[in-house]
Amino acid sequence: MNRYTIKSGDTLWALSKKFGTTIDALAKANGIENPNLIITGRTLKIPGSQDSVEPSRASAPRSVDGNRPGRSGRGASPRPPTPPRQREPEVAGNVRLGEVPRGQAAQYEYFKSLVKAQGGAFKTGPNQFNLVGLRTNTPTTANGGNGSYDDRLAVVWKDAQGRPRVELLRYNTEPARNMSRYSADVNGDGRADQGRLTDGSYEFVKSSWKHGFCLRPVRDYRVQRDMNHNGRWDDSARTGGGGSMLFHSGGSSSTGSAGCQTFPPSEWARFQRLIGPARGSFAYTIVTR
Repeated sequence: MNRYTIKSGDTLWALSKKFGTTIDALAKANGIENPNLIITGRTLKIPGSQDSVEPSRASAPRSVDGNRPGRSGRGASPRPPTPPRQREPEVAGNVRLGEVPRGQAAQYEYFKSLVKAQGGAFKTGPNQFNLVGLRTNTPTTANGGNGSYDDRLAVVWKDAQGRPRVELLRYNTEPARNMSRYSADVNGDGRADQGRLTDGSYEFVKSSWKHGFCLRPVRDYRVQRDMNHNGRWDDSARTGGGGSMLFHSGGSSSTGSAGCQTFPPSEWARFQRLIGPARGSFAYTIVTR
């Protein structure tokens, strides 16, 4: 049984394809309860793999950036190049990104249909941006209370030439338990009632906060609260408070979210570059898949 050290950006879906196994087999061999949460630096056992997991520099597979593919062993046929990186088919909890079609035009129409099904307004003008969040229901206790970037954000727009564009990023839509001190005690029981924006449609604008650039809601929105403090989203409680739930950068080891939409630092930088040409407000829709 070979072994592999998890790198940033790896998913069990991608590793199962790389090593000719399945997500379930990888999870079972490594005692992984949540297949959507794997930790960078951890060593995985690869069941039933014929591939060399840690190839030498001379035979290491290379990506489609113009480099040659690697080999799985002496005399073996070269592996086909890795497809262009569009952060597509993978499974993230209930978020089945494998449902997302290939091709910018098809993806544009797919996310447009999700927004319409949610009753949201979809912007179609040049450089008018739609943000579509594909949410995995994740407890506040995930990753030792540090939160998990296991949601996906589709940035959907038409460029200045009217061409449809779609980019997918990793982000988070739920608070982390370690940020509970920033949440309100809504029911007065002496404990913070952490909250998140519910599935639905919202409007955000470019703004700033104490740590720099952000996106801010145009008004207060209703949020779902964890009033029984079990870390799960099984309460029916809804209160105000969504007006303080921003888009901003999180940390590398913690999402840094008390209910905001946060990104790993590299994804946050990419997000800012993508929305640079944005005109007007942002239509934001959250869908739990």
